[in-house]
Amino acid sequence: MIFVTVGTAVEGIDFLRLVREMDRVAGVLDHDVLIQTGPVDYEPEHARFVRYVRFDEAMRLFRDADLIVGHCGTGTVLNALRFQKPLVLVPRRVDAGELNKDDHQIQLAAEIERMEGVWIVYDIEELESAVRAALARPGPVVRTRPRKARLVEAVRTFLNAPGKPGG
Repeated sequence: MIFVTVGTAVEGIDFLRLVREMDRVAGVLDHDVLIQTGPVDYEPEHARFVRYVRFDEAMRLFRDADLIVGHCGTGTVLNALRFQKPLVLVPRRVDAGELNKDDHQIQLAAEIERMEGVWIVYDIEELESAVRAALARPGPVVRTRPRKARLVEAVRTFLNAPGKPGG
């Protein structure tokens, strides 16, 4: 199963660009896809979908998924790492109206894009190839504790930087 998440933030959760493209991709894959859509006025045709999931249900979906596809939010990244899942990330963008203040998801993506088991999609037309590459990866994603610690430290550093939330 592929779990697609747009995150759980109350503001700025509309991520129609990802929802629509992942629905299209689901139509050409031989994989069960569940899309957590948020409050968009679009109902996927090729994938199962829910608007929102409770935290405990989200954790079960992260645990049970073969692949996580989502926005480049810290919760999505850290939960995929926690459950050692391959991860395809599409950063939200200010210029697309998906964020209000800054392109912090693009900045986070740049910090983690070289990590094993992580595919970053800057151009939505590349989503299908990234999903196929992640699904073709043999075996579970194995991340050592030092790598996990480096990611957590990179996220903390980013969040505490001057001009950022919490910084």
